[in-house]
Amino acid sequence: RTTIRYDGPALAGHEMDVQDLAPALLALADIIQIANRKFNGTETSIKVLVNADVEQRCFLLDLSLVQSFLDQETGFLGSDHVKTVYDIAQWVGLIGSGSIGLFQLLKFLRGAKDANVPLHIQADGTGNILVTGNGNTIVVPQQVYQLAQEPKAVEKAKAVMRPLEKEGYETLAFLDGESEIFEVNSVEAEGIGDLPSQPLSDLPSESVSQIRGQVRIKS
Repeated sequence: RTTIRYDGPALAGHEMDVQDLAPALLALADIIQIANRKFNGTETSIKVLVNADVEQRCFLLDLSLVQSFLDQETGFLGSDHVKTVYDIAQWVGLIGSGSIGLFQLLKFLRGAKDANVPLHIQADGTGNILVTGNGNTIVVPQQVYQLAQEPKAVEKAKAVMRPLEKEGYETLAFLDGESEIFEVNSVEAEGIGDLPSQPLSDLPSESVSQIRGQVRIKS
């Protein structure tokens, strides 16, 4: 469960144009589905539910993700090959204070792009990816890196931030309880919108040679 907050003068009356809101919510739901299919295949489904009956200080929506296991014999919590809805929400960037999800990664890449510095990408040997740019290095989970390689997921993330292109919209934030997980302003959202659909290059591959030889066993 997380909360989406759009803020700005246009939302002072706690109302938001449905033509701005609906495409953004559908895009966010699409990201969840893309991530679920990528990491769980057809073993699970996830519903994205919206509850707008909240105490509003700007324009808030409660978002709930509900996971169903389609194969009750093998799809269960704790299974090594089934990723939970909590994992997926973290990798997208909706929950998990301090962790890097897709939205947080795109914001970092926008900063590196604006600084006009090259990115350095490498595996750290533990399953994570180190991304260095603009004098900073972030640790990105392998799954987030893979999600950022999906052009459709990146484009849907941009669509969630697209209302900030409208006059009167200033910020978008995701809240996990009282903790702010992610916030982007209209200037940052515009820079993220200019990123390519595949903003990260592939990891450099190691050169592997096969050598055939003879072995003599002495004992």
